This record gives sequence, C-alpha cells and structure tokens, in this order.
Amino acid sequence: MKISVGEENGVVIVSATGRMVCSTEVPLRCAINEVLEESRLPMLFDLSGVEFMDSSGLSLCIETHRLKSSRGEAFVCVGLNNSLLRLFQVSQANMRIPICENLQDGLALIANASTSNI
Repeated sequence: MKISVGEENGVVIVSATGRMVCSTEVPLRCAINEVLEESRLPMLFDLSGVEFMDSSGLSLCIETHRLKSSRGEAFVCVGLNNSLLRLFQVSQANMRIPICENLQDGLALIANASTSNI
C-alpha cells in the first residue's frame, strides 16, 4: 500500500493506493493518526487508488469520521470504485460518511458546507 499526505485549499488530503486490508492497515492508520494529532483542518480521504478494502479498512474510515465529527471537523471520502461503494452501502457507512465521486467534488463539498454538516 502506498500512502501520501498533502494539503490543498486548507484541506488535508490522504491518498491510499493498493489493497486496504488488515495486513496493510498499520502504516495507513499511523499516517492518519499523525494527521489527526497535528491538524484540525478538514480531511479528504482519496480512495481512487484503492483496489480492495476489507472490514479493517472500512473500520478505519468510520473511526476517522467519528473522531473528526466529534471535533467539529469535516471528513469526506472520494474516488470509491464500485466494490468499495458497495461495501459502504451494505454497511450503511455511506449514511454517515459523505462520499464524493472525485477529488474536486470533495473539495467543493467541504468548501461549500459548514463542518457541522459533514
């Protein structure tokens, strides 16, 4: 799994590429935890490079959203392929976590909405 962290328009963007499964979760969790400790900016999680996600990856998304929400900060997932979108729908994570088709839509959602709504 490849992980990158950057910032655009006052939004932290965490991008993952590869398989988001239990055996690859630790480095990603560490990167996200570091961002959570260092920044109060909204976070966009770019999953466009993720081929497959198991329950540990989904759990990481839900936990991150829960923490960001508790702090009044936005968290949006973008770029889900059909398999990931189905996982979010079956688990109803899509009812809690805002999902956008691409990076630009995610950035626009964060820019146009108050963090209490995301």
